Amino acid sequence: LILIPIFQLEGAACATSISYFFHLLFTIKVYNKLSNNTFLDSLLIKYTDIIYIKKIVLKQTLLFANKY
Repeated sequence: LILIPIFQLEGAACATSISYFFHLLFTIKVYNKLSNNTFLDSLLIKYTDIIYIKKIVLKQTLLFANKY
């Protein structure tokens, strides 16, 4: 929402930005209810997620390197 005055959005672009913002908040709220997490849990990445992402990226890199 803070970007609306910065980029001088008007009309449909402004409405889309506001709609996206509230959709994101609603999605976070529903996710928190379903998973019993806090608001920050849904915004901050966990250490175990970082390790998992590293493994996936490394695996994909090795698969790509072996292809060529």
